[in-house]
Amino acid sequence: MVGATAEEDGISGLVPTPFKGQQDLYLQGDGTWSDPAADVRADLTRLKGSDTSSTIRQIAADEVAKVVNNAPESFDTLKEIAEWITEHDETIDIVEVTTDVTALNNAVFGPDGNGGLVVDVQNIEDILNGTPRKEGLIPIVNNLRSNYNTLNSNVETLTGRVDTLETTVDDIDDRLKWQDLVYDNENP
Repeated sequence: MVGATAEEDGISGLVPTPFKGQQDLYLQGDGTWSDPAADVRADLTRLKGSDTSSTIRQIAADEVAKVVNNAPESFDTLKEIAEWITEHDETIDIVEVTTDVTALNNAVFGPDGNGGLVVDVQNIEDILNGTPRKEGLIPIVNNLRSNYNTLNSNVETLTGRVDTLETTVDDIDDRLKWQDLVYDNENP
């Protein structure tokens, strides 16, 4: 047997000998044995990477959680105020309150009025929305969402193609079995 090419027909004859371990391969028109599902498996691996247990959505959520978990401790100020009020609700010392208000003022506006939480909030806003020199998280997340939707559409398309490929493979398998049966009956 000589396999077909894009320019010439093949020549009938004996099929190339399949070797041990090739029991799941199919004969192609060019006269070689091939695994038709290999390309589909490679595409799926490329889409998910090495993290085959997570969805694209979970991977994005994990990345956002890393940003939130690494926020500076100064953002816990409201929690600290609530804890202080709970701990001091029976007696209020005006000197202590004044000291704490000053500390809070310094935390919010900075000791010189040009820093503190106000600057940190602006920095967070810049992180979220971006600056002229750097893209922010919100556009990145929106881009990820768009990429997820595109990937989801591609996965649906691939799923349809895999279903079609499985049907084609089943048809080829049935034809090969039928041809083997015909060959066995013609050459007892």
